[in-house]
Amino acid sequence: MKLALISTNRNLYSTRRLWEAARKAGHDVRFLHPRRCTTGVDLKGTLISTDGLRMEGFDAAIPRFGASQTRAGLVLLDLLQARGVVTLNTSAAIERCRDKLRSIQHLAIAGLPVPPTVSLYDAERLDETVDQLGGLPIIIKLIKGSHGVGVIRCDTIETLRSTVETLWSLNEEVLLQRYIGESAGKDLRVFVVAGEVVGAMERRAGPGEFRANLHRGGSAQAVDLSDELREIALRATEALGLGIAGVDLLMSAYGPLILEVNASPGLEGIEAATGKDIARQIIRATTALSSS
Repeated sequence: MKLALISTNRNLYSTRRLWEAARKAGHDVRFLHPRRCTTGVDLKGTLISTDGLRMEGFDAAIPRFGASQTRAGLVLLDLLQARGVVTLNTSAAIERCRDKLRSIQHLAIAGLPVPPTVSLYDAERLDETVDQLGGLPIIIKLIKGSHGVGVIRCDTIETLRSTVETLWSLNEEVLLQRYIGESAGKDLRVFVVAGEVVGAMERRAGPGEFRANLHRGGSAQAVDLSDELREIALRATEALGLGIAGVDLLMSAYGPLILEVNASPGLEGIEAATGKDIARQIIRATTALSSS
């Protein structure tokens, strides 16, 4: 099959592993950089080209672009889908997940457990909102942040107010979320591919850090999931329309909560922790979708 691997850096671990797995399985895989492709329309219809060459004949696409490349990546993925190219993560599902507010609303509407979260646009309602969320400390999240960037813990109302007002002055939209202190800097990353949990790890925050992201110096080890946690991860993935997802869970006094669902989860941490070839499973699931 001919596969389009959409990424901004072919040397990133996840991109390289998917490339290797596809080539090893005998597929023709092409690297498409969202910002180096010419996309649009001409007299022959929709246009996708790179380095002056038209990109045509793809059977399936694997999107691996980060939050900073969302718009360009979605434009490219939209054009591929319009041509009948299949993908486990559609442009609509990725767009939904990149907006933390829409994502968490979809999960809550589906009856899934999420931390108390509100969007805020008016500083006069700050005290009321803090009470609504159960008091300080409060977590501020940028609606379009990733890798733990744009996640800020505020322990006082003065810090919260000044941080929110600073972010607003930079035209950033924010969410306020209850701080789950009992999680003690730990979370679970559950990796789902085509309706199956293919790996799970517990992540622990580094010294002096509350965020357990591996990009922020956290550590990870493989874990076995209970049936309850497995079901929550699968339902969250389905609720957001994803075929590939990293579902982040926190253990709270109220039970497990879905912290976030990532539409482009990294492979390095989960493959290292579990010893599993997740890249090969993604390629198999993608080509099976194309064949169905």
